[in-house]
Amino acid sequence: MGDREKSESRIEFSPLVNGVDYLLSAVEHLEGGPSARNLKYAVLHLQAGVEVLLKSRLIINDWKLVFGRPGKATLESFRKGDFYSCSAEEALSRLSDIGVEIPKDAREEITYLSRQRNRLQHFGLTDTAAAVEARTANVLNFLLDFIRNHLQPVLLDTEADHLATQMNLVRSRLHRIQSLVTTRMQALAQQLSRAPWQTLHCPQCGQWALVVDTQESTCLFCHAQHDRQELPLDYVAIILEQGYRAFRKGEPYADRCPQCDDESLVHGVLVAADPDRPMRFCFSCAEAFDNIDDCTRCGLPFITVDDEGGLCGGCWDELTSRD
Repeated sequence: MGDREKSESRIEFSPLVNGVDYLLSAVEHLEGGPSARNLKYAVLHLQAGVEVLLKSRLIINDWKLVFGRPGKATLESFRKGDFYSCSAEEALSRLSDIGVEIPKDAREEITYLSRQRNRLQHFGLTDTAAAVEARTANVLNFLLDFIRNHLQPVLLDTEADHLATQMNLVRSRLHRIQSLVTTRMQALAQQLSRAPWQTLHCPQCGQWALVVDTQESTCLFCHAQHDRQELPLDYVAIILEQGYRAFRKGEPYADRCPQCDDESLVHGVLVAADPDRPMRFCFSCAEAFDNIDDCTRCGLPFITVDDEGGLCGGCWDELTSRD
């Protein structure tokens, strides 16, 4: 082997890495108003991605399950990748056998996508762009939930870290896929309706899908999880478009909440229940307030009471005690 061959980097993609790479490529091809060529590669790469990710979950349970004929599986063939693997439909059936249930509508969409991919690759495709985009959006919608619910919880740390990094890239692009946004937000409508006063724009994907909780807040659209301590700053910097620069020198980005006493009260927050009226929102209490004002004497926010005349309780008590 020559020096040049020795120095060349090896191309190594594990099934999981390969599947997520296909997923990221599909998302990139769906961004904006995709051309016919971009839609073609979105279909090809999404179908490849979903098949590989389904099989990645099978491998975690038992590597033999990805063989077309598991009874003939050998470890040597598996390590070399020298075998015929099961189809996407077979993978779905085997996942069900090991307790990973895939919803019926998702199974139908994946099966349709596989057929669409075969027609596209071998015979061409004559579907409308809207139909192709809608189908890919449905499968991508399924994959987001599948990765979170069935892959991330069972991965080793190294693979989990890689998946988290790649999914951050995927999430940052999701809002650019209009068909996915429409499909996924419709699917989430009932779930989001349960907490309209705690639902905000997500700093990660920008959708009305971040449900704020007193412990850890999760975006139902992109599955980004936000730490309670970091979320107020991210909201102010990204959603309120104030940037991070102003706060790097320790300038306050949130007030002290008069209810919980944490410095997590942000002014100008929009909530899904009343999306046109900026409110004060405490990210520690997970609560929107329309009865908080700034004290005319000390300037601190306080929960208003009719007879206090614009003063917080402390200032009111101090002034009345002098009389």
